[in-house]
Amino acid sequence: RADADADAEDEDALARRGRKEPKETLEGWAFTGRHQNTYSKKGQPVHEGACDNCGRRCEVPFRPVIGGKPPTCSTCRKNDVEKRAGTWAA
Repeated sequence: RADADADAEDEDALARRGRKEPKETLEGWAFTGRHQNTYSKKGQPVHEGACDNCGRRCEVPFRPVIGGKPPTCSTCRKNDVEKRAGTWAA
């Protein structure tokens, strides 16, 4: 019972600060222990796991979470960009 009360208090504290409960990392993804600088953020944590499209191992500069942006390898990401741009030929 005490644990449930503590969890409720934690959720209330997060809500008061305008924050949501942290989401779970996707299964099969893990922090590599490295950080990389991206075009918009410095020191992003690098996570490794299977590409959401093709299943190949890849690294992404964000923590893949349930309900979040799907982690994809550079090849699949490039294909997605080309499809959206209308230059992809099947």
